[in-house]
Amino acid sequence: MAPVQQVAGSSAARAGPGPAGPRLTIAILLWQLAGYGQRGTARGIWKNNSMFRLPVEAHVAPGHGITTTSPGMSSWYDWSRIARVQETPRVFVLQIDENRGGPFFVLAKRGLPSPHDLAVLRTVLSVEVGSRSGTVLLLTS
Repeated sequence: MAPVQQVAGSSAARAGPGPAGPRLTIAILLWQLAGYGQRGTARGIWKNNSMFRLPVEAHVAPGHGITTTSPGMSSWYDWSRIARVQETPRVFVLQIDENRGGPFFVLAKRGLPSPHDLAVLRTVLSVEVGSRSGTVLLLTS
């Protein structure tokens, strides 16, 4: 028998949580599995906010850090702020915080002037970020 709960300010009683709880959980799970979760949200933010589609330049300076510039905004990240680097076939993902899921930014390989610059960037990231203890540097070819 389900526990009876007294509703504050009322003499009405109801038995435990209603059947909407499990149905809602299943609906959210199916929504996530169908790909409408984070990917859908990110796509919607990208589509609805033109600020995210502005051109961004990144200047990587050994010993200094990374400066990103877009129209109306500039940010500088000291190397000590970069916690991790992940390389994919198309980009380098630089994580700012130690916590997974924290802030990050992306350096697109297609923005490099030449294939030689890819090897230089990989070396700079390895030296500046990979040399610190506790830093995970994952590079894939």
